[in-house]
Amino acid sequence: MGPRARVAAIVVVLMITFSLNPSEASTSPVSHPQLEGALAQLLSLDADQRPLQAQQMGFSLDDDRVRVVVELSDRTSPSSLTPRIASLGGRHVVTGDRRVSARVPIDALASLARLPGVAFVRRPATAQPLETAQLTRYRSATLPTGARVLHGYGVRGQGVRIAVIDQGFGQLASYLDRGWIAADRVVETIDLGEANPTDEGTHGTQVARIVHDMAPEAELVLIDLGRQSDEVVLERAVEAALAHDVDVVNHSIGWFGSNFGDGTGPVNDVVREVANQGVLWVNAAGNQARQHWIGAAVDRDGDGWLEFGPDRESLYVGTAPSGDGSIFFGGTFGLISLTLVWNDFPNTGQDLDLHLLNGNDETVAVADAPQRGFDPPREELQHLVENPGIFKLKVRAERLSRPVQLQIFSIEDGHTLTPHVPYSSVIAPADCECALAVGAMNLRDWDAGRIEPFSARGPTTDGRTKPDLIAPDGMNGFAGTSAAAPAASGAAALLRSQHPDWSVERVKAALLDNARDLLAPGPDVDSGHGALQLKAGFPQATRTIGTADVHPGDTVTVEIAARLPGMTFGRLDLTERLPTGWTLDAANASPEPTADAHQPSVYRWSWTGLGPGATRTVRYELQVPDDADPGEVRLRGSVNGRPTDGDGSVRVRQRDTSLAQALRSMAWQSTSRAITLRLSKSLPNGSQWEAQLFDLAGRVRATAGRRPLNTLTLTPERTLASGVYLVLTTLHGPDGGVTSSVRKVVVQR
Repeated sequence: MGPRARVAAIVVVLMITFSLNPSEASTSPVSHPQLEGALAQLLSLDADQRPLQAQQMGFSLDDDRVRVVVELSDRTSPSSLTPRIASLGGRHVVTGDRRVSARVPIDALASLARLPGVAFVRRPATAQPLETAQLTRYRSATLPTGARVLHGYGVRGQGVRIAVIDQGFGQLASYLDRGWIAADRVVETIDLGEANPTDEGTHGTQVARIVHDMAPEAELVLIDLGRQSDEVVLERAVEAALAHDVDVVNHSIGWFGSNFGDGTGPVNDVVREVANQGVLWVNAAGNQARQHWIGAAVDRDGDGWLEFGPDRESLYVGTAPSGDGSIFFGGTFGLISLTLVWNDFPNTGQDLDLHLLNGNDETVAVADAPQRGFDPPREELQHLVENPGIFKLKVRAERLSRPVQLQIFSIEDGHTLTPHVPYSSVIAPADCECALAVGAMNLRDWDAGRIEPFSARGPTTDGRTKPDLIAPDGMNGFAGTSAAAPAASGAAALLRSQHPDWSVERVKAALLDNARDLLAPGPDVDSGHGALQLKAGFPQATRTIGTADVHPGDTVTVEIAARLPGMTFGRLDLTERLPTGWTLDAANASPEPTADAHQPSVYRWSWTGLGPGATRTVRYELQVPDDADPGEVRLRGSVNGRPTDGDGSVRVRQRDTSLAQALRSMAWQSTSRAITLRLSKSLPNGSQWEAQLFDLAGRVRATAGRRPLNTLTLTPERTLASGVYLVLTTLHGPDGGVTSSVRKVVVQR
């Protein structure tokens, strides 16, 4: 449905659903169908009520202004709306392809919504750096991931450009002065924020440092979104990155409230466009595995409060009573930030509210924006706790006419939900198929393979496996999937530098295929394809087949040489898949293989604890079935999952009975000077035959080359002595078939 059609539908919904009297038309949220319910609610409040309500709803007020996203009708140009928004007092106006964002006075919201070409005015999604606090000394991710090995081979990211789209590049000058990021590698810094980036933390700077550590010769484009960002600013950042011809984008940011975890929504639309341009988008998966709940909206007792389990109508935020599993002592403190969404995007008439209560069950904050049929299905709530204590959230169904699924995120670090559901906690845009979603495993746990407990788990709500990959965090006290994503981005840059002709899909596939499996074999929703692992080379195996032309009943000798690359320790796993009906004598193979109990035609050899450059050789014999059909037959095999090189097929040729019949018709005449061979049956068209004469000592005495005639003459260089000689005749058929025969010939002088 286009914006104009949506507006028409909105009006119909209003006429059917609500009855307004003139006295409340100017203040009621219902009277502003083109404003999201939360904005209309804020507009309806008196000026002295707005600051507290804005804080609880997650708005950042600046001179009574709030940041909004303006959705436009189909034929409206974003640039044409810019001066009109400015005339209403709008600041920091940013235009996108189909929408505009700005910081607008609350009292001007109604006028903004009524501007020609405006379809809807809503809150932006919430952008959040995905960092957690840890105290660790600086450690490099290059050694455990294998990046250091590639550096040793001269692969350092040269020729590759990476955009770091992030929030907060404070202390960048200090990092450059100290050489933590080489100054000549930063080709551009772009500030799209509303304030000086040095006032907004060092999150982006630390991300850039990890990228540079992994790929020290890659060029960096550093783009600051600003702390108060939105989807339109993200569009501008992407345009800037593409204008600088970047190969990889790192985004260690999660966007809450933009979808229901299914890869859709405006943020994912922006990322999908980047992927369509042939750029690899690497995104932090999220840190909310323990700060997340998902499930059905259930109200069994009919009291209006939704239930999170039997006899449970609330979730604890942060500290929980000991009976529920306390997270830390001293109570919950600091900023509580909660986002509630339900699976009714992009707009809904199912009206849910989010309540925050203290330990005495007293309500301390409420997010109760109306959902009127044209509003997005979300509520956002913030509350600053000055006196630590017990806090819990509840969800009230103001209007719920059909089943929905709920998803709740506690955004701020450390505020665990009890109980929580770790699965389906991957955050947009990491939930998009267009992004490489990266989870985290601390460097100190790298060998043990223990994933960070906070690292977001899949699947997506539409059933896809996420995250895609696990990378290290915990460098320089910088932890979280925010730190893991740039390690993967740097790894991608190394692969692109090593293989400049590779497509984005091939780079991504190499990262996933070479990952170290952590849990059950194959991809899973906890670790994706496994832990990031780069290699200077790959194990290789080459197959050599004794003869390429065989007949039914023949035996074929096969030899395979497998090799581990230099600078790599590990194992070799060799697999051979035989053609159907062909057999391998395992007992006579060297070394003896292990047969697959479930696949009789599959044989495996494995060697562990190998050093760099280690080589292992396999020999075995294949028996061609007596009833094998003529034609090419392929042997398939792999080493460590990669296809075996070298000979891959043999050609089965049917024995030509006409050749055998012609050979059996041969007669001969002998003298001491020559032996004449004659065939009484004609050779098939296109056939030839040849002959050799041997004495009983095995010496060749005469040779007659290939001829298509029925007569061959063997003329020795010296006169033959009387005695017995051997004549080897070989007939070659038109299709490549061969038949041979050995006859005794007596010579008398």
